[in-house]
Amino acid sequence: MKALRITIILLICFSSSAGAQQIKTLIMDTVNVTATRIDPKFSLTRNVSKITSEEIGKQSVLSVPGLLDRALGVSVNSRGIPGVQSDISLRGAGFEQVLILLNGMRINDPQTGHHNMNLPVSLADIENIEILRGQSSALYGPDAFGGVVNIITKNSDQKKYNLSLKAGSFGTITSSVSAFLPGSDFRNRITIENSRSDGYRKDTEYLNNIVNFQSDLKLENSKLNLFAGYIMKDFGANEYYGKNWDSFEEIDSYMAQIRGNHTFNSGFKLSATTYFKQHEDYFNLSVDDPSIYQVNHTTRRAAAEITGKYKTGNIGIFSFGTDFVYEDITSSSLGKHDVNRFSIFSEYGYDHDDLFFFNLGLRYDRHSLWENQFNPSVSAGYIVNADLVLRASAGRSFRAPTFLELYYDSPANRGNPELKPEKALAFDIGAEYTLGQNITGESTFYFRIQEETIDWLKNDESDPWQVANLFKITSKGLEQSLEIDISDRIWLNMNYTYLDQDKEQEGFISKYVFIHPRHQLSLDPGIAVSDLISFYPSIQFKDRQELNKYWILNAKIILKFDNILFTLEGMNLADDSYYEIRDVPMPGRSFFAGLKLSF
Repeated sequence: MKALRITIILLICFSSSAGAQQIKTLIMDTVNVTATRIDPKFSLTRNVSKITSEEIGKQSVLSVPGLLDRALGVSVNSRGIPGVQSDISLRGAGFEQVLILLNGMRINDPQTGHHNMNLPVSLADIENIEILRGQSSALYGPDAFGGVVNIITKNSDQKKYNLSLKAGSFGTITSSVSAFLPGSDFRNRITIENSRSDGYRKDTEYLNNIVNFQSDLKLENSKLNLFAGYIMKDFGANEYYGKNWDSFEEIDSYMAQIRGNHTFNSGFKLSATTYFKQHEDYFNLSVDDPSIYQVNHTTRRAAAEITGKYKTGNIGIFSFGTDFVYEDITSSSLGKHDVNRFSIFSEYGYDHDDLFFFNLGLRYDRHSLWENQFNPSVSAGYIVNADLVLRASAGRSFRAPTFLELYYDSPANRGNPELKPEKALAFDIGAEYTLGQNITGESTFYFRIQEETIDWLKNDESDPWQVANLFKITSKGLEQSLEIDISDRIWLNMNYTYLDQDKEQEGFISKYVFIHPRHQLSLDPGIAVSDLISFYPSIQFKDRQELNKYWILNAKIILKFDNILFTLEGMNLADDSYYEIRDVPMPGRSFFAGLKLSF
């Protein structure tokens, strides 16, 4: 990830040479774009990284949440096998405070953030994942509190057809097929995946089905993209939402997006997107006696956005736009509710000699339930030389309560219709650098003050969980990453995060806010044994503030031939006992073998 950023910096440094135009085109094609709506080179002012499809293939993981858990600043809290139900945390911000995008489409579910990772894509569908750390409401509005995760799917493959099969512990079997269907102007890709398991303990079995289709049309000055996806999940939810309950949950989620852009001869670029998402959730608290408590929820979101961008000579680049979002829920327990949100936003970028970059953003959101929100941001970056880049950013962010937080009422959890949006002010300062010929690194310090924090609380273990605006939290943290090339065939990637959180109120048991790791370390070495065999061990340590601390050891062996790929994976090889969510033990030692055919 960092190697790509350093390469981009080098390209910018030498962009005044004879090949300047070609180099700048290459930058546009490779650099992260989640951090800005204007020229991608302004992403150098923010702490943003990319996980490529090549890096994804080296990780011993079964799902997107498992992959994200290895990324700098990200912590994943899973209920059982990652991918069934997982909550994403970024810089100590909770799962409701991290914005999840799929090809720029908002995935965060208006019912609850527990559904945010119900993605209709497999690991093999992903071209890259871009992670923007820190306040981002000036760009994306609500939920971009701790940062943004944008999952970008493939629109082509080197091979037309890919077949894969993976099987292993707990009766787990995953099979998938994808096909790339090129045309003269269109590029089409379709994926079908089925995954099932008997579960690693009572009432943890699951069945997942994924189908998605993507089509791209590229003309001289225009691009058009269509994406449609469906995911079905049936899974045992043993103690997911309360102690001593053998529960069950069913998920059906549909989404479709159309987006396009056109560049005029004047250089003005107009982009537009519209999408629809429907999410259906059935939950049964007791499998043995469904009459105790069972609910159905259906949420819908329809949205449209228009953005314009124009470069004005030496003055800089301007971006401006508007979007409209409608959301509703029909629920047997929450009732019927609908909300809408309208926003206008703008962004300005200026660079001096492609060495100093300044970025300013402002966004206004008007919501039908809560008060208006104004969110500014400012960031700057300076390329000192080819080995050192300095950057800093500051801004305001907010997060609106979900339907579940507002209206839920069950024996174990109680909502609160008087909730207000959470708000925060944050800044960070950091550097990206190379040390000698073989080491690249990144260091960042961040600070955030948040008010009206929403959390599920109780005074005693016997009480039900009650949601409230209560905490004022100060978060301070350090992020450190290193990539070390030991030799042509041996390398090491290291990510370390330190988080310190202080709260004003005491005496409550917190369900989600204070379970984030104080210390988190990931070590990911790679060994290319030969041209055919590679070995990727993985070590992770987490010291959670109000839960346990633990080490996890995974490993993956890859045997690669022309059109055939064999994998052997071991997870939690030391068979450690640990928790990521209270009262939900994680799986023990497991093994998986995989086969992929491409032709």
